[in-house]
Amino acid sequence: LALLDTGTVDLALVDVRLPDMDGIELTKRIVDLNADIPIILMTAFADLETARLALTIGVYEYFTKPFDFKDLRAGIERGLQHRRLAQENRLHRSRLEQEVAERTQELTQTNAQLQAEIEERKKMEHRLVQLERLGALAEMSQGISHNLNNILTGILGPAQLIALLTKDEKVLREAEVIRISAVRATDLVKRLAVSVRGQTGQLHEV
Repeated sequence: LALLDTGTVDLALVDVRLPDMDGIELTKRIVDLNADIPIILMTAFADLETARLALTIGVYEYFTKPFDFKDLRAGIERGLQHRRLAQENRLHRSRLEQEVAERTQELTQTNAQLQAEIEERKKMEHRLVQLERLGALAEMSQGISHNLNNILTGILGPAQLIALLTKDEKVLREAEVIRISAVRATDLVKRLAVSVRGQTGQLHEV
């Protein structure tokens, strides 16, 4: 049993009857310590119950004495081959699991990148919609500004002319009120046009 801890045991050849331990019990302990070790059990007292128990606890092959050593040798070779195949299969499975884990990580990262790109695209589409709306607003604002400027010019011009032609104080005061109101309205229209152009320009920069 101490030899099993070294990891150098490839196969166990166990007799059912041992001087210091029962072979079945030894077999159980070997399986508990390392289930990959193939166990060949030998006995001179063959009975169905022992054979059944041997197979139940994990014995690889079961020989009854007397046996042909060629058969035993063949059984040992089969057991060793079985161990090699089990080790190769475990190594292959471990590599596959590692590859799956790496591939899963790559897919997770790719999915995160795609999600980030989708979110960025949504933001860009939202900005484009805002830009289109502000563009339409700017165009409408320019049209309104142009029409208002024409109207205000039509108001401001006559008010100034009246101020030049009349001496009536009341008329002069009314003309001045009209002039000041027209100037303020003109300034307001200009500031509105500048504000709309500024917002449109900010969206273009973003």
